[in-house]
Amino acid sequence: MPLDGVLANGIITEPFPERQTRHISNENIIQIFSFIGGYVDAIGYMRIKIFVSSITGNVIIASTSVVTQQNVTLRLTVTFMFFVAGFLGAYIVIKMRSTRNLPHVISLVLFTLEQIFLTTAIIIGMMGDRNVIDAPIELGPKYVTEAVFSNFLGISLSMAMGIQSICVSSMIKGAPSTTIITSSIIHIAENLANSCFFRFASSTCTTVPTPEDKVKAIINGGAAELWMIKMSVCFKPFVLFSIGAILGGTATYISLHWCLLVPICLILFLQIEISLQLMHTRATELEKWKSKQNS
Repeated sequence: MPLDGVLANGIITEPFPERQTRHISNENIIQIFSFIGGYVDAIGYMRIKIFVSSITGNVIIASTSVVTQQNVTLRLTVTFMFFVAGFLGAYIVIKMRSTRNLPHVISLVLFTLEQIFLTTAIIIGMMGDRNVIDAPIELGPKYVTEAVFSNFLGISLSMAMGIQSICVSSMIKGAPSTTIITSSIIHIAENLANSCFFRFASSTCTTVPTPEDKVKAIINGGAAELWMIKMSVCFKPFVLFSIGAILGGTATYISLHWCLLVPICLILFLQIEISLQLMHTRATELEKWKSKQNS
């Protein structure tokens, strides 16, 4: 069964209704952002030993840093700025919705904000070059430069991921997380267990099934397929996040800061797609308005 036929039933809603003009679906957008989430998180960890999108792990590291006195400022700052970016993104969404902006416009604004933070990270990387490392907490003359660049790099990357999290959760209802895969793994396990249960229930018919048994088999078989589709919604982002993390870690060895051009270009691709949808929507509205005027 194709996934697009089920998304409208509550798994993932479609805020952009002009589907015939779309080259990618909301599912594809989630997959692209999952790749970006893993890619950027791996870069943050490779450069400054900080999780800039998987904030759950970063909170643990930040908490233990208070005890070990290792990079307390950096880790707490990154965690706090992720929250600040989430607040900023949510406020922008609420404000623009209150003025009846189309979802396309809101998405473009959030995409642009994420690009700005990622571009800032490239600039900081260029300025700091190899001074951007896992800087010690001691701020002697030898470590001041490293600490400053590390903090600002962590802030820009974490704010980019905070904006992305808000963008996905607010613009695509029912979307799995693209920055944290812990919940995705649980949902994969849960959906797979449900699918296996209903699949087994569907197969346990008698040799000569009664009409009631046939109905139960059809219902259980349909439920098993639905749970399998739900599992794929979480499984694909998990795979793309993992691939992004592998490539992000590899790219860091090749280029310390220019590797961030990859997520920037992917977001640019999404911006072009959303812009085409927006142009089509505006053209459709204009045609409807002209039709009313003529009538």
